[in-house]
Amino acid sequence: MSHLYRRRSSSGAGKGTCLATRDGLAARRDEPSGEEQVCHGASIIGLQARRSSPETRRALEDIASRVSIIATVHSYLQLSRHDGQIDVAEYVPGLCNSLKEALCGPRAISLTSRAVAAMLPPEKALSIGLIVNELVTNAVKYAFEEGRAGKVHVDLSRENSRFLLTVSDDGRGYSPAAEASLGTRLVTTFASQLVGSATWANGPNGGCVITVAFPV
Repeated sequence: MSHLYRRRSSSGAGKGTCLATRDGLAARRDEPSGEEQVCHGASIIGLQARRSSPETRRALEDIASRVSIIATVHSYLQLSRHDGQIDVAEYVPGLCNSLKEALCGPRAISLTSRAVAAMLPPEKALSIGLIVNELVTNAVKYAFEEGRAGKVHVDLSRENSRFLLTVSDDGRGYSPAAEASLGTRLVTTFASQLVGSATWANGPNGGCVITVAFPV
């Protein structure tokens, strides 16, 4: 990732911070050992990316961002006041704020989010985080022509006995060619881990809408 990727616990600064740049540098303060080990792994990947060709660097940076999502879940679990459950009403917006800082930079792209109040086990939260990371990253990188303003929105809602995770943008729209991409295959895999499914479509007013439906 080309900008600073920062994750900070929802309880505030000073209770577990991991900073990772594409140069692979990390700063940690009072982190749980599990998260520290994961952050260290992301740093090693970042250092290797720095020494690699541009194409390899991009691939390694993408891997590092996925590793950082795992560290985020570790952080929330360590600070959880909910007996090992993760409050997605805090977790999803917090993750989106980190992605906005990491990806959008000076570009005129807004990233907003909303999540229903629900307690989920860490394995579900991890899959949700990985899906959000893939879809938001792809939207910011590819949905908008260079220099164009745009909007990306993440929404996690509940509809009867299922959750709906929706990531939408007002960019160039859905292309069937994207079905063969690594990002699409990963999202499909993460959705299956939730015993759910993912669909891609053009939005009613343009752009792309991806919906992941999975049982409560």
